[in-house]
This record gives sequence, C-alpha cells and structure tokens, in this order.
Amino acid sequence: MKTDNDLFEMAAQEVSNHAVMKGIMARAFSDALGEKDKSVALYIKYRVANLKEERELFLRKKSEEERNARIKSQMEEEGRKKEEPRDKTSMKYRLMTVCKNCGYAGCMGPAFIPPTDHGFFAATCKCPKCSHRFDWYYVPSKDFPTAQP
Repeated sequence: MKTDNDLFEMAAQEVSNHAVMKGIMARAFSDALGEKDKSVALYIKYRVANLKEERELFLRKKSEEERNARIKSQMEEEGRKKEEPRDKTSMKYRLMTVCKNCGYAGCMGPAFIPPTDHGFFAATCKCPKCSHRFDWYYVPSKDFPTAQP
C-alpha cells in the first residue's frame, strides 16, 4: 500500500511531466485566483486527496468482495449440508463421493439399492456440478458403505 509520501510524489511527478488532471488543475487555478505557484501547490494537495479517495474506494470494494465471497461460501456450505442425508441408514443407499475434476463432494445421482451378495457393483456416474463422467464402485462395509473411484 502506498504511503502519503508516495501519493505526494505521484502528484509532483504529474506536475513536472505536464500530465495533470485538467479538472483538478482548473479547480486549483480558480482557488489560487490565477497565481501559478499557488495553483501548483493546491493541485498537489487536491490530487493527493483524490488519490486517497481512490485508495479508500478500492479498499472498500475489495473488502466488500471478500465479504460477499464469504457469504457465498457459507450459503453454499449450508446448501450442501441440506442436501446431504443426515441419517446413516438413508446414506447407506446413496453414493457419496468427490469429483476429481471440480472437487464437488456430494451425492452423485439417484438413490440405489446395493447388491445383496456383497459383491462389487460398478456404474458410470455424472457430476451434477461440472458434468464430468467417471466410474464409481460400490464396496460394502459392515457399518457404512463407501464409494471408491
């Protein structure tokens, strides 16, 4: 982040390079009642104030974007929690996995009935977020069935 001294240096360089902002210079010239040296000093003062405002607006916008991103991720997390079955017995009949393409974690497709002979059951699945197709395998366990890619 630029300090106040950096901002004064930027304004002074604008004056020395004749690259001033016309509106700010007109205001400074008017306030200086036509005195050239005084108008340059006022231009620097006004320009530094302008640069500080721009910096504050940038920081406020950045803070707002970060806040919105946090809110969005919280809402997505709450949505995921609502989608996930809370009951282990109902989860036994749903495929819970993570997409290797986009990282989406959740249920991939409708409920299914696991095979009764405890053999392996394979099928093609599609990620609801990115539509990436992949194979999943049902591997039964004693307590809670897990899916392994």
